[in-house]
Amino acid sequence: MQKVMMASSCFSFGFYSRRRERLLIVAITMIFAIILGMNNFVISERSAHDLMSDSSPKYKIKFTEDVKILDEIEKNSQIVYMTFENELHRCHVPIKKNNIETESQTESLQAKKERIKQEVLQSIFPKFNQACYFRVAGWWIYEFCFNKHVRQFHQEQQAVTMEFFLGYSKEHPDVKNDPKSIKNFDVHFNEIHPEESYVSIPFDKGTPCDLTHQPRTIEVRMYCATDLKRRQLTNTISHDVHAHFIGDIEEPSTCAYSLKFYSNHLCKLDGFTPKQETESDTIYCIPETTINDEEKDVNLFETMAQDILEDEQEESSLESTTESNPTTTTSQQSLPTETEAAASA
Repeated sequence: MQKVMMASSCFSFGFYSRRRERLLIVAITMIFAIILGMNNFVISERSAHDLMSDSSPKYKIKFTEDVKILDEIEKNSQIVYMTFENELHRCHVPIKKNNIETESQTESLQAKKERIKQEVLQSIFPKFNQACYFRVAGWWIYEFCFNKHVRQFHQEQQAVTMEFFLGYSKEHPDVKNDPKSIKNFDVHFNEIHPEESYVSIPFDKGTPCDLTHQPRTIEVRMYCATDLKRRQLTNTISHDVHAHFIGDIEEPSTCAYSLKFYSNHLCKLDGFTPKQETESDTIYCIPETTINDEEKDVNLFETMAQDILEDEQEESSLESTTESNPTTTTSQQSLPTETEAAASA
């Protein structure tokens, strides 16, 4: 039995070292099995490669040969069959429970918006005051001065040769450098991708448009400056050098613009940063051959146990018979043999 266990351990070590990396690619297909509601789903390694993507749900996959763990996980999991190198594996995918909250436990969206707006007004806007930020985009330079204006201009030898004001802060003439007096702004939440939540500030009455003959307008959208966005737009993740920066500038309609601005200050707001990833559920995968071998061992042990039980029952039966006839046994033992009788005569 010890040899069998040693062999099993060696096989387990080899199994881990040779296949763990390649078997990880099948995780996403297990999730598809859950979505489709399949209790028995068979996939191939190639199919797993085709379905794998960066946006796949993350699960921990643990390969084991300890079939005893099945007793603990079988009730709360779905079985997915997976083939790899012509070997069948039985994988147990945990069933997630939906966290259902009542309305009394959940803050309404409107209440959350009002709370965040107060926080923005009292804690975020004062940090900017009338600071200005710039971005060079081809021939143009864009200037965003908080609570003042957004300007598009071209400069040669430190002299501005052409400029357009895309919009002025609606509060600018009356604020007197007091950012707390800004009232004309809104908050937009993205529950699925919190990093896409933003504070919207309109700027209007810009330079008249040559095409529409109407004043230019621009909406400034302020986002949390995540490391990913900072790396994409500034080629660095330095929080000190690029704590605040201008992102994309677009023109959705003629002379109506949109500017994205990223700042570390907004990362402190509730609902503006990516949700923390919880510890992934564990998918246990067991080679089908291991399960079959274990079942054979169990059957063998059950047979041996049955034989031992039958032997014990037989011995117990004999002892019971002996105890129930003590006189006969004694009289038989006390009778002299013929040789002993002849010798005494």
